Amino acid sequence: MITTNRPTGPVRAVEILLAGARMQVLLVRSHPLIPVVTVVQPVVFFLVVTARHPATADRADLLFAVLLTSLWGGTLWTAGGILRRDMADGTLGRNLVSASDPRLVVIGKCLGSCLLVLALLACTGGTIAVVTGIHVPLAALPWLVAGLVFVALSGTALGYLLSALFVLVRHPVQLTSALVFPVYILGGLLIPTSALPAPLAALARGISLYWAQRLLSSAVSGDGATLPALLVLGALTIAYFLVGNVFFVRVVHRARVKGTIDLG
Repeated sequence: MITTNRPTGPVRAVEILLAGARMQVLLVRSHPLIPVVTVVQPVVFFLVVTARHPATADRADLLFAVLLTSLWGGTLWTAGGILRRDMADGTLGRNLVSASDPRLVVIGKCLGSCLLVLALLACTGGTIAVVTGIHVPLAALPWLVAGLVFVALSGTALGYLLSALFVLVRHPVQLTSALVFPVYILGGLLIPTSALPAPLAALARGISLYWAQRLLSSAVSGDGATLPALLVLGALTIAYFLVGNVFFVRVVHRARVKGTIDLG
């Protein structure tokens, strides 16, 4: 009898997630969009915002807003296009009929994209903080680390949702472009929600990046809003995963049953 020590259950699921993340990092690390989103864009945004508000004392809040805004753009163009790229490369069919849960592969790829963009943004943000003299208290570091972990999970959930959505719609490129600026405006990142009409300002509460900014900013300022922001961010992240799963099930159904999605 031949026996193997091949891991099963949760260990195997983690292996699949990590393999998918590693594969995605290798695929997108040399994409010309990566340095634009993670270096050029945040630097330009920060210079523009601080030029309009030169006397503000809360530059850490502005820096977090700039970094999260860039993260949204990176999530749209890297994680959001994963399934569309699989279709173009002819690998979508193999992913859907493999022995492993195809959701784990897609989520792992979204995680890889998000971690790559977030890590590069953290380096850019740290450089900006050092150059501009933004001070981060040592007591805030545990909350900042927890916040970044939740931001990575939220970005992964958004990527999972968007990657399935972009397969289901007819014009994914146009939809990607159309989603960029509404979040910039409604997310309370670069434009304060107090400057928006009340109905529009309320929409910010359903955007995870709004709570991510509140979490990171409150961690540095110590205003006591850290835990509530963390809880809401976690709840929205779970909601994004659930909605993304609904979309992904529809993708699988259309591909396997209806045959209305090209498997490549």
